[in-house]
Parts: sequence; structure tokens; C-alpha cells
Amino acid sequence: MSDNIDDWPIYSYSQMQSWDRCEMLWDYAYARNWYKIRKESYLSLGSEVHAALEFWYSKAIERVPKEDRKQLLMQYFSERVNECSDDFDMLPVVNRAFWLCTRYVNEFAPVEDSGHKILATEHHFTVPFKTGKGRNFILQGYIDLLTEYSDRLWAWDHKTMESNFWTPIQVEMEPQTPLYAAALREQGQKVHGVIINMVNTYDYKHPDKVPTEKLFSREKSYRTDVQLDTIVREMKYIVDDIIDEHQTPRRSLRLDCKNCSFQEPCSLRIRGISDDPLLQSDYEQKDHIEVQLKLKPEGLIKSA
Repeated sequence: MSDNIDDWPIYSYSQMQSWDRCEMLWDYAYARNWYKIRKESYLSLGSEVHAALEFWYSKAIERVPKEDRKQLLMQYFSERVNECSDDFDMLPVVNRAFWLCTRYVNEFAPVEDSGHKILATEHHFTVPFKTGKGRNFILQGYIDLLTEYSDRLWAWDHKTMESNFWTPIQVEMEPQTPLYAAALREQGQKVHGVIINMVNTYDYKHPDKVPTEKLFSREKSYRTDVQLDTIVREMKYIVDDIIDEHQTPRRSLRLDCKNCSFQEPCSLRIRGISDDPLLQSDYEQKDHIEVQLKLKPEGLIKSA
């Protein structure tokens, strides 16, 4: 493999997660670069909430007063409603996201965010690593939120889920945010802990009667260097596996296909039928440059 860092392959957590879940899913999404034109509604709701939270916290970095931020958030959603006015599938999704985020900024954030200094939203990093077999590669990712609390750095991940929040042990076992913390450690930044910021998107019959604690929850987790080393080692094994096996991807035998956006083309492929017509009509193909981004070294986080 080339010693020129610009030639090193770039991997994201999502790519490694897709490979680990099902190699055929990885093949569609990353080797062939397809994605479904229309997302399922629950995925769209998660994206809407995530984008709104990014907007909310980005205004905090700009030192916009909270009451003014609330007005800006209302304007943000007003624009989203106008953009989706002719899309009868997306409009109720945007309205639900607006309702959830309004309650979040009015009822949950004022208490739970107290003491946190917002440093960055959607912080992009690119960090070089070597696999277990000595192959060079780049890990890239986006951290939803970085904050400073009592002079210590926290990495956040916004999660949307229906009804049940993660338990402390589920948060402890979650690998994505700690992997990102390990990446920042490689850049010389010590992450004190990770925060899983959870939003319940369940469609309640009487939503206004649902208490705040059922809609939002937040779990903190502290990882030792040993734990971070373990997660990095597992990542390196997966990258080696992708490099060695990507030409012959296999369908997962776990049959975890319920929420896979490639169920239909995959079923055609299994039966020996070309999936190209379906992919061309119901999917779009990402430009290759979106998959293999050029390395752009990121600077250290500095307090605003």
C-alpha cells in the first residue's frame, strides 16, 4: 500500500457497522454507492430531529441568547414546513420534529445543559491508523456535539428511538462514540466521557400529556484508555476483514433485514435476477468522491 497518505482508504464507523451487520448491505451502500431515494418515516424523523439539534447548538456557539435561539428555531422549522408543503409524507414528520424539539429546548435542555460550554457541532475528524496486518487507513467521522464541563471535554451523540431509552449497560457497550473519543485521543485531545443524548420519537396518541422524562433522557459514560484501546483493536480487525473479503460479500445469516433499505434488490440478487432495473428506478448512486474523501487534517478543538 502506498506511503502517500492521500492514497490511503478512508473508513467510517457507519461503513464498518454495515459490514459487521451484513456484507451485502455494505456492498450495496459502499462498494456500489447506492442509497434509497425515499427514507422510511422513522429514519426521516430522526434526521429532522438531529438537524434541528445541530442548528440549536450551533447558535449557542455563536453566543445567540437562548430566547433569540428559540425564535430562530421556530423560523428554521417554518422554512422546513414551507420546503415540504407539497410532500404529504414528510410534512407530518417535520411537524413532529418541531413539536419534539420545542419541548426539548423549553423543558429538557435548560436543566440538563447547565454548565456545559458548547465547543463544536458536527465536528469532522480524519485520523490515520494501521490495521492489525499493518495496512494504512484513515478513520473519519462526525461527532454530533463537543462540550466542555468543568474544564473537561465531552463527546456527544444524539440518538432517536421509539419508546425505550438505552439502559446504562447499553450505553456502556455502545462503540461509536468511544471510537470517536479514541480518534480525538490520537490527535492529542483527552475526552473525559461520552454523552448519549436520547429523544423518544414514539407517536403517542396524546403527546401533550406525555411527561418530559418520557421524551428525553441522557446517559453519561466514562471510558478508560484500556477500553478505548480495545475498541480501536476491534476496528482494525474489521477493516482488515473488509479489505480481505470485500470482493465476495456474503448475506448475513442473522436475517436482520427488517429495516434494511436494500431488501428488495437483495432478494432479486439471491434469486439470480438482475437488480439493476430496480436500483435505477428506486435508488440513487452517490458520486465516488463522496465515499473516498480527500484527507483534510483537522485542528484541535479550542474553547469558544
